[in-house]
Amino acid sequence: MPRKKFLPTYEGCSWGLGIDSLAMRPELAGLIGRAVAAWPYIENDLGLLLGGILQARNPRVLSAFFAIRASRSQREIIIAAAESEWSEDDLNLLNVSLEKIRDAESERNDLAHGVWGVIEDRNDELIWIHGKHLGPWNAIYVTNENKIEYRPTHIDMLSNAYVYGKDDIENSIDKIVKARTISFKVAELALWKPGRPSSQAEIRDQLRALLQ
Repeated sequence: MPRKKFLPTYEGCSWGLGIDSLAMRPELAGLIGRAVAAWPYIENDLGLLLGGILQARNPRVLSAFFAIRASRSQREIIIAAAESEWSEDDLNLLNVSLEKIRDAESERNDLAHGVWGVIEDRNDELIWIHGKHLGPWNAIYVTNENKIEYRPTHIDMLSNAYVYGKDDIENSIDKIVKARTISFKVAELALWKPGRPSSQAEIRDQLRALLQ
């Protein structure tokens, strides 16, 4: 089940945002931490993937890749490298794999870059709002403290708020974990050499099954 809009269902609930909000809901905080902490493993796999495609032996090449923080740019580099090295069928597998990873990244980014808060008497739910919405609202609210006509309301802010339940966060973890399995498998394909336990055909079949 996806996260839910805060309004109108939770309109009458008492809520609060604060730096200690997650400490007040340790079980949910632990789940969010698991999701966020899993992502560097996927980033590492993407570096292995590029290294396998290019057969890179110069660490500077991969150091430059890891210095790029925009994931879209990383994906474009990987695809550009593979286009001159991989077959059409393998390129199709790569493209679908990167799309699945991109979708999971969206889940991770929301968990990592949102502002969390608590809802009174709801220990298995958290209020969440993206920083790109809260930041402007807060700046306008504070700077117009004495100008009521220009000051936004809390309802304005809550119109961009959502509620995450435990199941929502666990679903995000599942997507991220599956994306990690995909990133590991496609990197395994790029790094394949004769004598490995699985053949290239077996790795491709395993990858196709994951992408279903």
